[in-house]
Formats: sequence, structure tokens, C-alpha cells
Amino acid sequence: MMTAMTVDEFRCELSNYIKSNITEHKIGMPGFGMGFPTLISFVAPHMLRRFNMAKATKKKDEALLKKSTPLFAVISTAHDNKNAWLNAGEAYEKIALLAEREGLATAVWAAPIQIGEFYKNVQKIIKTDFRPQVFFRIGYAKKPTRHSPRLSAIEVNIYINA
Repeated sequence: MMTAMTVDEFRCELSNYIKSNITEHKIGMPGFGMGFPTLISFVAPHMLRRFNMAKATKKKDEALLKKSTPLFAVISTAHDNKNAWLNAGEAYEKIALLAEREGLATAVWAAPIQIGEFYKNVQKIIKTDFRPQVFFRIGYAKKPTRHSPRLSAIEVNIYINA
């Protein structure tokens, strides 16, 4: 994540999707999903736009990954095209729903597979030539995060076809 946060354009685009913790917006991410307290969630988009906040959270993020993540999972595909992306996304969706039903939490981490050629490191670690498409953590959350507002199926269809 550190690499992505060093890119001004990435931070600027991301900041457009960060919402306050009390948002009713169905497009975007409430700050609580990134661990921001309510007060901070109001200024987070502005701070994110201007500063690489990953530097400030690096130690916390590393501790989370090393001490509080019992399982990392990777969904890989033989091909790297739209069909493969959709299939990988559907596979993750099924896993996430089953995990939720069993009281487990999942969290997608895109940076290890979507920034530059980091995915090649993942391929080496898991010993595959398949293209990693989804990288996520899974385990029991100490403090579950509430769900963010979501578009209904009809609203998604309208949004996509607009």
C-alpha cells in the first residue's frame, strides 16, 4: 500500500471515494472501513489528497498483518482477461459470504497484486504461473466493522447502464 500512496493521482482519486462515518452515500467507503474515528472521517479525504497517510499507519498495518491475520488467500486464474476477473470476483464473493455466515471476516488487499508487477512476487511465493486476481485476509475480527451503505441490485443496474 505504501507504493500506491506515494502516487498523488492515486491518493486524489481515492479521496473522492472516502466518506464520513455517518454517510448515507451508497457509492464510496465510509471512513470506519479504513479504521478512522468519526471526527477524523470528516477530514480524511482532504488529508489523504495532500499527504501519504500510509507512512503514519505503517506500523499499525504491519502489526495487523503479522499478528492478527491467521490466513492470507489468493484466487488466481489461468488467464488475465475480463472473464477471468469476473470469475475470480464471483469466487471471492462466494467465499466472503460463506465466511460471513460462519462469523469470519474477509478483507481484500489489492496492492499486492495490482500495483506494477508485485503480482509476480505473489506468484513466486505461492508457486504458480496463474495470475493472482484477488488477494485477501480472512479470520475472526476482534471488533467487527459495520457494513457500509450498499446499492440495491436495481440501483447497480441503473448505475452501470447510465
